Amino acid sequence: MGYQAASSQAALIGEQKRIEAQMTTVQDNRARAAFRSQIAQQRAELAARGVQMDSPTAIMLGQVAAKEMSFESQSIRATGQARQTELSYSQAAARAEATSSLLKGTFSAADKVLTAAPDLWPGMNTRVVR
Repeated sequence: MGYQAASSQAALIGEQKRIEAQMTTVQDNRARAAFRSQIAQQRAELAARGVQMDSPTAIMLGQVAAKEMSFESQSIRATGQARQTELSYSQAAARAEATSSLLKGTFSAADKVLTAAPDLWPGMNTRVVR
């Protein structure tokens, strides 16, 4: 892969990282909203059955639901962070590939010039002894 191709790949991975971060945020927000909706529905059902919201059962159910919401949110964010880390390593590898390609091209050009030097400058091979 050449310098420009590897540089472009690194830039595209950077864009993918940005999009993945946004998607993780959206997914986390949607999961939280879904849990809040379920908690509200659970409260309404308990109230419809005549259960007081300050009763031990209602409090326990609310705490369990809140813990589940927190766990789900942490899971989504951890998965997103793992993906960001993976993409960061891929981006670093693409940048290293770009640098390697650039150096390879530079050294290859220098090698060709130095190898061709005696043909380009015939007097370069002769030693001048004074």
